[in-house]
Amino acid sequence: MDEHQVVWNEKVAAKIIKNLEKRRMAGSYAASAAKAKDEVLEMIPQGATVFRCGSMTVGGMGLWEAIAALPGVSLIDPYQPDLSREEGLELRRQGLTADVMVAGTNAITLDGRLVNLDGMGNRVAAMAFGPKKVILVVGMNKVAPDLESAVAGSSTMPHRLTTSATGSKTLVSRPACVRTVGRRNGFAICGVRLKVI
Repeated sequence: MDEHQVVWNEKVAAKIIKNLEKRRMAGSYAASAAKAKDEVLEMIPQGATVFRCGSMTVGGMGLWEAIAALPGVSLIDPYQPDLSREEGLELRRQGLTADVMVAGTNAITLDGRLVNLDGMGNRVAAMAFGPKKVILVVGMNKVAPDLESAVAGSSTMPHRLTTSATGSKTLVSRPACVRTVGRRNGFAICGVRLKVI
């Protein structure tokens, strides 16, 4: 990454983290995916139950495999390839009572608002109420200047999904079933640990 981009990322991350604190959320910046992965692993207590939510960023970091390898940690993984729909739904329900949830977010604004679109609602529900600790891994590509840009980008951007039956990849748009925008919708997302990478 070029020097100017590194400086820009650091300044933008610092601004977002400061604004997250105003919203009663904590954040930190990791300059690389490897550093972010190490920081996330350090946040997971021994013996914890960890709920896996969909995130291309987290998957690309190899974080799911690293979490599953932590001694004494149990990973609730509704994305196992041979699960029936009912089994996947049951694991998502169990995830609401996990000790830790690890997920991504669709967008984050410079003033520290999280924007999430969720097809089933389990990720958004767990962010607002459920696991004792929520860890969001957010790439700099998710940063939007304002709420309107974040919502517009999140609701129209195609996302790559893998079908479990064939392993083939298809581009589809995520359904806009549930949206959370920090405290704007009448509730606060508190106790959320955010990683801006």
